[in-house]
Amino acid sequence: MTWALIELARHPDIQKRLREEILSFDGEPTYDQISKDFPYFDAVVHEIFRLHPAAPEMARMVQRSLECDVPSLRLHL
Repeated sequence: MTWALIELARHPDIQKRLREEILSFDGEPTYDQISKDFPYFDAVVHEIFRLHPAAPEMARMVQRSLECDVPSLRLHL
């Protein structure tokens, strides 16, 4: 969400077009309507995920080793 707000602040033209698309819909859209009736919104969301994927930003820390009795499957996590 933070990256979406940052990118929209950097690109006011995209923010304006996105706002116009969202305001053109009356009521609250369902999940299915978002991808069908909001193609620009859907494209913006996918582009944000492409530019700023969550996986590379995840950090994991090993807390303990895990031993396995099968010699070929010895894992040290």
